[in-house]
Amino acid sequence: MAHAAIAEFGSSSADLVYGVKRNGKMAHISEVNSGLACECVCPACGDTLVAKKGDELTHHFAHDAGASCHNAPETALHRLAKEIVEEARKLWLPAAIAADGDISRVVHRAREISFTRTIRESRHLQSVVPDLFAELDGHLLLIEIYVTHRCDAAKIAELREKGIATVEIDLSKMARTASREEVKQAVLVDAERQWVYHPKIDAEVAAMRDAAEKRRQAAREKFDAEIDAALADYRRAWKP
Repeated sequence: MAHAAIAEFGSSSADLVYGVKRNGKMAHISEVNSGLACECVCPACGDTLVAKKGDELTHHFAHDAGASCHNAPETALHRLAKEIVEEARKLWLPAAIAADGDISRVVHRAREISFTRTIRESRHLQSVVPDLFAELDGHLLLIEIYVTHRCDAAKIAELREKGIATVEIDLSKMARTASREEVKQAVLVDAERQWVYHPKIDAEVAAMRDAAEKRRQAAREKFDAEIDAALADYRRAWKP
């Protein structure tokens, strides 16, 4: 399935256009009443929000207390993305490709998978709290949403130690004011995504390197045998 290039969705402004309803679900500014009747709180700090929906200004949320959270739009996008995967229980996964030098092999092709269930920010691991755990027929997949921070080396090391496949969805270039449908399309299908860790990729790379080492060893042994044979022929030729 070919994916279209990701557009610069929505506005490039940093306005907060998502709040959290009483039921814990994300709400777009277009989905709520004006003022305090929106009944939303900030996804970053939890303070009460006011829906600004006048005729002249771009519709957005503001903190009722007057203060603002600079990271609220990023937090909102991150939280909405997790909610979308939880509700859809499906995701387009990138191809898993093992590469060693000039040699590469496709472990499995890109495809859409559906999950049996998803668990948000589960603490299955010791020091790492993944954004989402997804389960399919007993197999686990970790899903990371990249808005401002990629998976760091420590997280990747623990994932590798536990042997749990992890995919990262890149929303870093998405406008914080994108609509719900735009975010949904990006998260589930269009946004760039990569395998942070995949046990089958590591296993295939190890097998490729083992096979390459065996070929090198065989070549060395063949060369040594040819040298020994040549020396034996030389000695026989000069034997009185």
